[in-house]
Amino acid sequence: MTNDKNHYTVGGIFERSGIGLHSGISTTVRVLPALPGEGRYFVRVDLPETPIIRAQVDAVHQTTLSTELRTLTKGDPSTGEIVVRTVEHLLAALACSGVDDARIEINGPEVPLLDGSALLW
Repeated sequence: MTNDKNHYTVGGIFERSGIGLHSGISTTVRVLPALPGEGRYFVRVDLPETPIIRAQVDAVHQTTLSTELRTLTKGDPSTGEIVVRTVEHLLAALACSGVDDARIEINGPEVPLLDGSALLW
C-alpha cells in the first residue's frame, strides 16, 4: 500500500508467533501500517510505556549470531537499554517487499525464528 509518493507500508495488519532462537521465549509480533517517513520501528508492548526501538544502523548494538537493536531509554536498570534481538529475517522480508514504513509490535525481547528464513514474514 502506498502512503506517499516515495514511501510504502504494509496493506494491513499481520501477526506471527513463535519461539526466539537464542532466548527460547515465546513471542508474538504484529506488523502494522505506519505513516510516511516513520520508517520501520519496533514497539516493546510488553514493557511499561511501550518503548520504541528504531530499525536503523545507529540502533545496532551487536551482531554476533544475530542482530540486536537497542535504545537507551528507560530499560534495564543496570544498563539503561531496551533491546530487541534476531531482527534480521523480519527486516529483510520488509525491505525486500519494498516496505519503508512499518510499526512492529513485539511482546518480548526476541523476534520469533519461525522457519529460519524470511519467507513466513
